[in-house]
Amino acid sequence: MPGPSYGGPSSGGPTAGPPPTGTSGGGNRGKIIVGLVVVAALAGGGIWFATRSDDKDSSAADTTEATLGTTEATIAPVTTTAQTEAPTTTQAVTTTEAPTTSDAVTTTTAPFSVPAGAIDLGHQVYVPIPSGWQQISNPGEVVVVSDGTTSASFQSLARDQGEDITALMQEYTNTFDTDFGAVGFGPTRFVTQVNGILPVNEYITYYTTYDPGNLNGLSGAIFAYQRSDGLSVIYDLYSAGDGSPLPKDALDGLVGSLSNAVALGQGAPLTQRDPFKVSSVTPFVEVEGLVGFSTPPGFNTITAGNAHGYATNGTEDFEVIKTPGQPDTSAVIGAAQSFLGQNYANVSYTPQTEDPADQYGVIHGTLTWTGAYADGTPSAGRIDYYFDPSTTNGYVAYRNWFTTNGPDEPFAAEGAFMKRAFYSSITNIP
Repeated sequence: MPGPSYGGPSSGGPTAGPPPTGTSGGGNRGKIIVGLVVVAALAGGGIWFATRSDDKDSSAADTTEATLGTTEATIAPVTTTAQTEAPTTTQAVTTTEAPTTSDAVTTTTAPFSVPAGAIDLGHQVYVPIPSGWQQISNPGEVVVVSDGTTSASFQSLARDQGEDITALMQEYTNTFDTDFGAVGFGPTRFVTQVNGILPVNEYITYYTTYDPGNLNGLSGAIFAYQRSDGLSVIYDLYSAGDGSPLPKDALDGLVGSLSNAVALGQGAPLTQRDPFKVSSVTPFVEVEGLVGFSTPPGFNTITAGNAHGYATNGTEDFEVIKTPGQPDTSAVIGAAQSFLGQNYANVSYTPQTEDPADQYGVIHGTLTWTGAYADGTPSAGRIDYYFDPSTTNGYVAYRNWFTTNGPDEPFAAEGAFMKRAFYSSITNIP
């Protein structure tokens, strides 16, 4: 099914930046998951967009990166079980419910109905439409709402109880992995467990997309909520450039409905999954463990692993190093300049621009430079550094290019994508 249109305010889709390519111009964000009947439900309370920004300097080569964080909400459990479900019109896919291996809870209450102003996702899960947002999906499509800048898609699914969360996350990311020129997926990480009728585990995956010539791409986060009886929710919040939060009252309504929906069965023990990466057709350059960056077409991997990742297309390089055990950002900058000095001479730097710490405590800063490569070729570049005061570790990302054809970055869109993809791979810096 096609995702939201990005044609401007009348379409309800994001208007910041060039439209990404793909069906309906939206890269097929929000495709229906085909396979098991999947239940997507929000369980962590307020999910806030544009709170994890590392690029406030508004340089010509980059725009502000928008990603997401979480705040927990306490939802009082409501013991309404074995209720009659209202018919849903939000998904036009024929699937079969995964069989349960235990008897469902068997109390009786009044028939279930979706509250006024909310959208039925099925399985007694719903999302209220917040003020200033509107539904932009058609009947039979995945539910998508937008405020004109940010879009959010929701799916509610009945999965096998005890399923490994990797299966659900991989199945969802597969629905749009090939719809863009490249997609950079960060690691999927456990966030929290939410209590209700049955416990719910929450996971998050940050990601970013690339299409040729597009400096922005989409940046977003996928939230997967897995209840112990198999009821699950996929909630995907995304935008081009700066995004907006989905208001907390809407998120609390979604969380509450998932937490208190009628049980599919007695439930199986939930296992907290260690961080993992979904597979993708876009190549990934490892820096260290799950930390690294994805490469757009034309860039080839030269070095990967051992705290160093390096890719190039022969004209522009993208390189990331780890700088452990630094006392402050000044020391990280010094280490960054020292590493650059191994291959470039007569280097002069602009003053750095530094952002406040993001929600994970990581500080980002940037500076640019001009100089000459070891063979005397005039060169320039940009340095982005990231420092985690809690661990005293940092990363430095370099974009270096020859300036014989002019001072501007020759592959600005590609460089911006690789930087966003790298940032999507880190929360704190271990």
